[in-house]
Amino acid sequence: MRNLSFFFVFCLLSSLSHAIELDFCVGDLSLPRGHEGYACKDPAEVTTDDFVYTGFRGEKTPNNVFGNNVTLAFSDVFPAFNGLGISMARLDFAVGGVIPVHSHRTSEVLLLVKGSIIAGFIDTNNTAYYKRLEVGDVMVFPQAMLHFQINVGKTPATAYVSLNGANPALQLTPTALFAGNLPADIAQDITLLSQLDFCVGDLSLPRGPGGYACKDPAEVTTDDFVYTGISMARLDFAVGRVIQVHSHRTSEVLLLVKGSIIAGFIDTNNTSYYKRLEVGDVMVFPQAMLHFQINVCKTPATAHVSLNGANPALQLTPTALFAGNLSADIAQDITLLSRREVMRMKQIFGTA
Repeated sequence: MRNLSFFFVFCLLSSLSHAIELDFCVGDLSLPRGHEGYACKDPAEVTTDDFVYTGFRGEKTPNNVFGNNVTLAFSDVFPAFNGLGISMARLDFAVGGVIPVHSHRTSEVLLLVKGSIIAGFIDTNNTAYYKRLEVGDVMVFPQAMLHFQINVGKTPATAYVSLNGANPALQLTPTALFAGNLPADIAQDITLLSQLDFCVGDLSLPRGPGGYACKDPAEVTTDDFVYTGISMARLDFAVGRVIQVHSHRTSEVLLLVKGSIIAGFIDTNNTSYYKRLEVGDVMVFPQAMLHFQINVCKTPATAHVSLNGANPALQLTPTALFAGNLSADIAQDITLLSRREVMRMKQIFGTA
């Protein structure tokens, strides 16, 4: 039995090691999709274009009974997401349009970029958390919770969502119950619709390795969810400014909403993948890879990024090397820079 337990542990560790031994695994859509995703495309055939998705560009016309148009960027259409545990979608609403109550097997974060909507979710205690969102607002929906969005403005609305799974699935509750082959009598019987749905962090207590302790559910309000293994950031660039080369312990997906930037990453074979992005373009950066963004436009630029971790960390490489207590001698040795360049960098950061 002990040997059998060791075997299973070994198999588990082997599978985890295999999962992280590649910088990325762009899905080969010419092959069948397996339980763990697609097989990897031959790295020799991978180009920067594989990491950029342009399907969010332009206007989208809501054209269904719900008054919405949903443009998915899951691994089936954006194979760079394969194996990275992250995906996106664009939601366009006609006036009065809705995304009906639905669920995913992942957490979701929504960013409103146009119009005004009511968004919310319902937990398994049947408590609804909903709020009217304005442009720039962000709301999170915990994993597997029923949630919805309604355009309550007098103009069309647009939102982008990020989900912490490459193929998070989408199950519309009304469609599942009433558009399939479920008999009416069973639907009637089961529509008397089921431990902890979410954990809003209690910032008054110390943070442990597993995150914060949970806030008392009785004190949780909708406002706690407006601003689960997912996080976001907004990047604003002055003309000619950059986000210096950096890394996170998570994968990242970037959506450009203003201006034009060059974005890219460098894999562990020292191959760089970079491209000029325009408004509406999306680029994905694999977990732990060094990456960067540069405003190459004559006007300011803005991007929003989503990361598939609640605390993904940020390590700026130049800052790490030259702004801390690392001695100039060691910095010189480990960067192959000249002493003069090392001291120049440390002077910039005030640590010379």
